Amino acid sequence: MDAVTHALSAWMIFPGGVPGSLVLYVMIGAIIPDVDILLKFFSDADPRLFIFTHGGFTHSITGALVAATGAFLPALFLPSPPIPLIGPSAATPVLLLLLVWGGALTHLFLDLLAYPGVPLLYPARTRKYTLGVFPGPSLVLFGISVLFLVLWLGGMAGRADLPLYSVVFLAFLLLNFILKGYVAFTSRGTTIPTFNPLRWMEVRETRDEYELWIRPLFGTLEEAGRFKKADGIDHLELMRHSGDPEVRRLKYYSYFTVAERKGDEIILRDPLRDEGYIRYPPFYRRVLIPGEDPAFAGSPGERR
Repeated sequence: MDAVTHALSAWMIFPGGVPGSLVLYVMIGAIIPDVDILLKFFSDADPRLFIFTHGGFTHSITGALVAATGAFLPALFLPSPPIPLIGPSAATPVLLLLLVWGGALTHLFLDLLAYPGVPLLYPARTRKYTLGVFPGPSLVLFGISVLFLVLWLGGMAGRADLPLYSVVFLAFLLLNFILKGYVAFTSRGTTIPTFNPLRWMEVRETRDEYELWIRPLFGTLEEAGRFKKADGIDHLELMRHSGDPEVRRLKYYSYFTVAERKGDEIILRDPLRDEGYIRYPPFYRRVLIPGEDPAFAGSPGERR
């Protein structure tokens, strides 16, 4: 999702009688989790910090609330805050903080709908969770939001037109929930949406392989590829590298990973992104683990 979509989504949950200055706090909260785009510089430089990237720490419940609180605290010291904090018309700081938190949590909910998901339970777990309704990001929701924003900035729309935006927005959500439910119910594996709502992918897992199937909404299921989980590598050897920072980062970005031996080296990769079936996220599609030679100790994985 994008900042415009998140801000307008937070705005539309308020009825017309709520002061716009109150809504402002919710919109700030809805945008603030995306501040993590500024952290990617650090996680790129050190794979141990992979969680501090876009869609990482601040997209967990804990991280979103921490970021929202950090964005709110300076308002306590503004000489003229948007909402008075003292006096007869004052809003309490606790209320305003709750509004900022509410905006941050709406951000997480929308991102939870899209692949590849968000690490909701971090720091307890780094696993990403998703309902898998949209491909990440949703270009349709982005287009709807930008169109409304352009009309608003051009004076052709305003808060009075927000119900129409809400109807279109919610109708699109409902349609995609129905599509996801139908495809998931009639599939044997994990279903992944594409930017074409009439074309889905299905990943089936067996003991030794992942199978990729292309599933048109109306048409014949087509097998697109088979990927061995471990080609020429035993489980114990893979386990020895499971804690490597580069490997953990790869798995964090990936839909699933496979491993194969090339001479003395091991290549771990996400075949969906590495072979172009899915292009998001575009970073860290594979890792090269050098052979077990002391000269290679500490060598970083290959970024691609």
